[in-house]
Amino acid sequence: MLFRSAQYSWGTTERPGQLASMSYTAHPYQWQNASTSRMTNAVTQEHNALSARGNSTTDIAKQDARAQDAAASSGRALENWTTTNETVKLKLEEEYAAVTTEIADLEAEKIRAQACNEGLKPGWEACQTCKATRARRPTRELVLDDSAIAIRDQEADYGASFTLLDQVLSACDTELRRLSDSSGSWEATCRPSP
Repeated sequence: MLFRSAQYSWGTTERPGQLASMSYTAHPYQWQNASTSRMTNAVTQEHNALSARGNSTTDIAKQDARAQDAAASSGRALENWTTTNETVKLKLEEEYAAVTTEIADLEAEKIRAQACNEGLKPGWEACQTCKATRARRPTRELVLDDSAIAIRDQEADYGASFTLLDQVLSACDTELRRLSDSSGSWEATCRPSP
């Protein structure tokens, strides 16, 4: 039907409905031109479709590569972050261990200072007894002789020792309080509560 109307429009004298008298090979160049044109269009469309498919495949590959790069970059960043956190944690644990050791050392130092303080008391008391006994002597015998000078020097030495030991004990107490506070914060940082 399409050919008849096309043939009719080409100026043939036959009318539609006169199929018997129409020849389909009357104008073969028209079929060839139409076929060639349609085949050319089909080939062009197929080429465009293949090109689009190739482009989409390339785009998908590029997107996959970008996604893999992003995942690898994120993985490296996460690994670096984890490594950094592990390093910080290890450093904090080392500092915590050092603080704990220092606390133990200071407590031992405090015990030694207290023992030394207790060890000096009998000598101090003996020095005070000698001084009191000497003070009860008659006035004419109260001269500054070698024994009086020795008692005075010994009393000064004991006083200096007690002052030094009191400073050591006070410094130990102050440092122990500071380290206990630090160790509590480090312990909370390194070992968070569940």
